Amino acid sequence: KQWYQRQSTGVSELCYHLDTAMLNLSLGHALVFPPAFDTASYSLIKEINGESNIIEISEEDCVTNFVPNAIPVHSGGKHYVVGMGFSPGLREQLEQLGYTVLVTPYQEFRKSGGSIRCSVLDIGI
Repeated sequence: KQWYQRQSTGVSELCYHLDTAMLNLSLGHALVFPPAFDTASYSLIKEINGESNIIEISEEDCVTNFVPNAIPVHSGGKHYVVGMGFSPGLREQLEQLGYTVLVTPYQEFRKSGGSIRCSVLDIGI
């Protein structure tokens, strides 16, 4: 793929950095909270990922469940999304796309402003 050097600009005060507004998954999909981006930035995200691979998430999944801060895992031929919580609709959509959704309690850590992704060291295995 072509490398992009255009800057993406966030517009939502609900999302303080990219990991709180968007998550790329292991099968090529991207979970995105559209209100976090201006029109040009959201268009760039769709261009890079392919519009059919974009899964728009609700404010509940973005802010309350902190889904963009979940962890995508590909292991043993299976694709997982591990997070603090998922709305029933998003969970169903992910499962239909071939992901196994795992929920782990992280509410206490969330009080510090982070979630699961903040406590993981990705070593690229």
